[in-house]
Amino acid sequence: MGIPKELLFDVLALDTETAVLGDHACEIGFSLFRKGELVYEWGTLIKPVVPIEPEASVVNHIYDRDVENSPLFKDIAWHIYNILNSADIHLAYNYEYDRCVLENEFKRVGIKFPLKPMVDPFIFYKQYHKYSKGKTLIKAAGMYGIEYIGAHRAVNDATIAARVMFKMAATKSKFPKDLAALIKNQRLWVELQFKDLRDYFITQGRPEPDEPNYSYFEI
Repeated sequence: MGIPKELLFDVLALDTETAVLGDHACEIGFSLFRKGELVYEWGTLIKPVVPIEPEASVVNHIYDRDVENSPLFKDIAWHIYNILNSADIHLAYNYEYDRCVLENEFKRVGIKFPLKPMVDPFIFYKQYHKYSKGKTLIKAAGMYGIEYIGAHRAVNDATIAARVMFKMAATKSKFPKDLAALIKNQRLWVELQFKDLRDYFITQGRPEPDEPNYSYFEI
């Protein structure tokens, strides 16, 4: 057991809350960890270019009135880019979702998303706790005894996601020993987990789920 040395570099945990499912950020949060310890947190509400859907507000408790005087993404795009680009590793719980949200935002302002090696504790949690009921970040935090106040707010979620990852790295005997092995296992597991999910949907007579964007897991 032991945390891979690369996870002791500058690890930037990130999270977004959105106005609609999978697009248009209305909040973004970053938490920077160095040597496994929280160094700083930064977050902001963002005024999306579309109204916040009621279904989104039910989850994140963010309403149009809350973001009325907040910056547009284009106004802070380079600041967000610089934060992302300054880190050694990106981390997010269900990384594909947040990556897609941010890529869409950057595309709208003509900026390319800054690529870094990334780790997704959601994938590792599903692998290590395959038969545990529920795979939400709230469940994962509870499994590892991590106090979690203020779920579904971006900075809080980013910080807790990183703490879950560090707990798994420190306690799982078969946790990958270096970043290369971590990324290799992560890429394999995301594909196997999708196949399991697809097979389950088929047995339930449900439409097949969308296939992951595997390119996100190959840097």
